[in-house]
Amino acid sequence: MLDDAFSYEERPLRWSDRRVGLMLGALVCVVLALVGAMLVVVLLHAWPSFSHNGLGWFGAGGNVDQQIQAIFNSGEGAPTTSTTSTPGR
Repeated sequence: MLDDAFSYEERPLRWSDRRVGLMLGALVCVVLALVGAMLVVVLLHAWPSFSHNGLGWFGAGGNVDQQIQAIFNSGEGAPTTSTTSTPGR
């Protein structure tokens, strides 16, 4: 038998449940911060499109073929760059 100061049941755990819980909570906070930062970056880079086309950009509204044809036929003047299309249509 072992002559230890602690019996098997009394030995302190290397990774306690509290410590693991705190580390997992910290990991969740880091992941949420990264997702939030990615959302902010995407919104900042997409803001010119949103301000020009509005949020209707995400919805249906018009014939995509006609809109693309108008973009290509816009010529040298101010280009037509607005489309309203929905993925899969």
